[in-house]
Amino acid sequence: MNFSAACAEVMNRQAVRTCHSFESVRAALERLGNPQNRLKYIHITGTNGKGSVAHLCALALARAGIKTGLFVSPHLADVCERISINGLNVSEPEFAGCVGRVVAVEAGKLTFFELLACAAFLHFAENSCGFVVLEAGIGGRLDVTNIIGQSAISVITSVGLDHTELLGGTVEAIAAEKAGIIKSGGVCVCGAMEPSALAVIEAEAVKNNARLIYAPQAFAFRFAGFDWEKGETLLHGPDGSTRAIAALGRHYAANAATVFAVLAELRGMVPGLTPELAYESFLRFSCPARFQVIRNEIKPGSAGVVIVDGAHNPQAAAAFADTFRRSPYCGNQDRVLVIAVMRDKNYRAVLAELAPLYKRFIATRTSSERALPADELAAAIQACNPAADVVVEPDAKTALRLGLGSAVCAVAGSFYLAGSALSCFNRRLKAC
Repeated sequence: MNFSAACAEVMNRQAVRTCHSFESVRAALERLGNPQNRLKYIHITGTNGKGSVAHLCALALARAGIKTGLFVSPHLADVCERISINGLNVSEPEFAGCVGRVVAVEAGKLTFFELLACAAFLHFAENSCGFVVLEAGIGGRLDVTNIIGQSAISVITSVGLDHTELLGGTVEAIAAEKAGIIKSGGVCVCGAMEPSALAVIEAEAVKNNARLIYAPQAFAFRFAGFDWEKGETLLHGPDGSTRAIAALGRHYAANAATVFAVLAELRGMVPGLTPELAYESFLRFSCPARFQVIRNEIKPGSAGVVIVDGAHNPQAAAAFADTFRRSPYCGNQDRVLVIAVMRDKNYRAVLAELAPLYKRFIATRTSSERALPADELAAAIQACNPAADVVVEPDAKTALRLGLGSAVCAVAGSFYLAGSALSCFNRRLKAC
């Protein structure tokens, strides 16, 4: 199987629905020699923040000299982004080889995510990774990543209302699903969240005789401001010093606390994981499509910017809105939001956060079958902001090119759209 065939095989699985059973996955992995059992894991779930925490933990471990695998989702431009070792994405031949071997042994047809997870386990095991940072897809209890027998640490970054049709309509119900990754006798690091969600996680930890570490209490990070020139967020650390992380958003204070709690717990296994190394990793952090600011040089002499963010649920949209309001770009009257959303998301709550920030919008849609039609999105924007000037452009690439004509072009609402933006703008823009 070559890379093109492997990609086609994976993408064709998007129509395959999960039966919420590990039976087919377990059978395939057994035929592959159970590669997942040869690895040590940091298993991460959460409504928001899990991607950033996963990248930061993997970066610190790699810098401490540990060969570290990282499995994340979604990808933005290339499916190989989902599987990496020490910051290097799986190569196209390796990806094709792993996918082909999984397909060759499957008994029942695996879903898109199940196939990728099995390929990742195989790749990490055959490359003898010392640790794997494993990001759950949706929820935790029934997520295929939870097939692992044990983890060094389970991490729950946050709990909010997302994927309610699958996980439940309350914060408590969603917390229970995410707490399903807590292992018997294990350790769970918990990020900042509502008391009702924390109570559910605490009860699950007690039930499993697991030790719970509440990161905001263990490591008190506080937001200290932004350095817009450098694209950094300043944080007051638990040692009293002011440090920077190469990302933008007040919520990185909570993420930093979670990362520090994880690394402190691992220090007995990885002595090189010092606080100073963690701070160094903060400055080397790169997680695209999280309030990513890029210079717009499509026009000679242009001083515009493009802001790309995958904000697709109410909590992520609120974080984007908070950062944008504090940014130097909010005051520019020539600003536009290019937006697409998925119809199965709580997009009205997302729009309630984003619509007040702009007067001009370009409503579009991605190629996903789940995408809300652009005209329906435009009507929803108008309902939130009756004075808005909304252009309907169903073709995402055309919509993005239209957005580039403004001094400040923000792209949000969907990781699919964010990925399209980064691919579309790749040769036209430069990192700030």
